[in-house]
Amino acid sequence: MKTLDEQVASLKRELALRVRIYPKWIAKGTMSQHKAEHEIDCVRDAITSLETFRNIGARDVYEAQMDLAIEKAKKEAGLL
Repeated sequence: MKTLDEQVASLKRELALRVRIYPKWIAKGTMSQHKAEHEIDCVRDAITSLETFRNIGARDVYEAQMDLAIEKAKKEAGLL
């Protein structure tokens, strides 16, 4: 699993991409203004959530829980 820092950095890159690309999609009619705002807000909220985990010192707990969840999902899917 990627670290919180890596996840936050990736989401920030994704947010920058969406902020740059979505206006073009809106102008072409391939995305509505409402959908674009919703998707951008979702990424911003995810960044905020992960940064909160990181900033309150819950990084190790979060990452351990995610590792366990991934392992469980792999076992359920028969990958382990």
